[in-house]
Amino acid sequence: MHFTFAEVEGALAATYDIADDKRQAFRARLQHLQKLRFPEGLNTGRGRAAKYRAAHLYLLAVAIELLQIGLSPERAKTVIEEYLHSVAMAASLATNGMPMDVRRFESPAFLYCDPAALRDLTTIYQGEDWASQTFFYAGLGQLMGQFREWFTEGVQRMAFFSVSALIFDLAQNTLPKTGDQQKFLSEIDAWADPFIHNVDYTLEDSDQPYWITLSGSAGDGGS
Repeated sequence: MHFTFAEVEGALAATYDIADDKRQAFRARLQHLQKLRFPEGLNTGRGRAAKYRAAHLYLLAVAIELLQIGLSPERAKTVIEEYLHSVAMAASLATNGMPMDVRRFESPAFLYCDPAALRDLTTIYQGEDWASQTFFYAGLGQLMGQFREWFTEGVQRMAFFSVSALIFDLAQNTLPKTGDQQKFLSEIDAWADPFIHNVDYTLEDSDQPYWITLSGSAGDGGS
């Protein structure tokens, strides 16, 4: 399953309800990401048009979601590429048993982070992107529990978006006439599989950077 840049731009414009008179500005955002060589794996050469696959479309949509919450294109690229495991896990959770007939999700999957757009102006900035440090995935039940823990312990902000709703809309807007949405989901899931099984990551390990950055010390995060 391959798509041209025009098809990708059209699907994303429909997903984000871009006004007709704003399509050129939206296209410029996508071309900016393209100039940053994001997403990787398009294998374009001089005079050759890019051939996008379902996973490329998903990665672009995740980048746009990060732009929506205030990250720059450069930061969005870095966050996604550094934490492809989280992006892949969210995709796998979202595509598992996703309905194609109704936009309703019994157990939606999410990606989230603290955008921290002003962090580089603060006295605590040490050169690390806080959005990257706090970027992770979760299912609905897990996320609700984490929100209670974070905000009762003093976390100030967190931005999140539904990967389930995102992938559902992408499938509907990319393949509105072919009825081949299930293949679209299967290709995203197949892309995600290697990232999931090549990374050993567990929320039970309190020594991980994820817990340390949210809790201030390794010992605080595991309880």
